[in-house]
Amino acid sequence: MVEDLQAKALAAVTLADASIQRELALVFRKDKALSRAALAFIDITVKLKAAMVRAAD
Repeated sequence: MVEDLQAKALAAVTLADASIQRELALVFRKDKALSRAALAFIDITVKLKAAMVRAAD
């Protein structure tokens, strides 16, 4: 293992019952119009976050 680290090689490590979460913040200017794609992304993101919160309860 030490040799792998010294060689700067990547190694896959399996973790039992691991849950990785990342917080996401949406930042945009309120004085500028958003594209349909941006509005759709925000809509999907908000719905997914709500579903994840409900699933965690």
